[in-house]
Amino acid sequence: MTSTSAAGAVPPRPKAAAPTTPPAPAVPGLTVSQLHAALDETLRSAGLGETWVTGVVQSLRRKPRYCSFELVEYHPDAQRVRAVLPVSVFGAEAAAIAATLAGVDVKLADGLEAAFYGRLASNGAYGPLRLVATRVDPRIALGEAVVARDALVAELRATGELVAQRRLQVPALPRRIGLVAGSEGAGRADILAILGSSPITFEILEETAAMSGPTAGADVARALARLCGRGAEVIVVARGGGARSGLHCWDTPQLVRAITHCRVPVFTALGHASDRSVADDAAAHAFPTPSAAASALVARAEAVATARKAEAARQQHQVEVARLQEHNRRRMRLAGMAIAVLIILVVLLITTGGH
Repeated sequence: MTSTSAAGAVPPRPKAAAPTTPPAPAVPGLTVSQLHAALDETLRSAGLGETWVTGVVQSLRRKPRYCSFELVEYHPDAQRVRAVLPVSVFGAEAAAIAATLAGVDVKLADGLEAAFYGRLASNGAYGPLRLVATRVDPRIALGEAVVARDALVAELRATGELVAQRRLQVPALPRRIGLVAGSEGAGRADILAILGSSPITFEILEETAAMSGPTAGADVARALARLCGRGAEVIVVARGGGARSGLHCWDTPQLVRAITHCRVPVFTALGHASDRSVADDAAAHAFPTPSAAASALVARAEAVATARKAEAARQQHQVEVARLQEHNRRRMRLAGMAIAVLIILVVLLITTGGH
């Protein structure tokens, strides 16, 4: 048995207060439609009445006159959903969005990541906040570089620049070869070695230029202009491999137009057999490697030289045949004259003998 003193006594627990009902509001609360209207006004006041929203298309549903889907943002693990926004697209806007995507060979489908532009609407009839989309920007899905590349190709095709190089006449036997390459690299060495081993004598005119990075466009343009001034008959632009990312400059307007505006045929040899740049499309001829470009020049030159030798031999043979034919004709003429003289003598003898 224990006992406690008055000082250590535990005070009694107070009784819980009875629950109370919140007081009635002084003014009536918002109706659902008023709340949606207030949300719409708040969005407009914040400058979000119309905006671009980026996400991944999911749960696409198509109806005769419209389509709807959810625009989803994922956590970095690409598995957990961070946020969802319903999207609706109506009539003509749906057709316009489909046409925009078709222009870059993409379809509106689940999994497409893109930016959609439209009006944010909190419509009481539909409940949640949604985006009524009117436009799409597919650059997120494709990468801005791809879209810019396609736009450049389309512009070059429309202006005729894309085929300007292919309209130039490549000399039958070019001997003054311009070479644009980096100051160091296997591409330059490969070309010099192959051209140097040919029985055909080539004069190599060299200019150095950056083969990647932000200065490549201006460097290559200057090099091409200098080689044209030095009398190059064909110019080879050689890049001996390297990272795929280094090819970006060969899809830029400045560098590509340096090639299309060059008055001398340009052969590109950028060292990536599986990747083709706009510069390749715009060149007179494109080769996968510098070695292939040099080998083509040697083969062309040797074929032309061989053909010229064959033609010279044929012409010499024709001259010899003509000389023999003329000799035979002269012999025939002399023989004919001798026979004629003999006949005359015989006739004279017969005539003289008869008298």
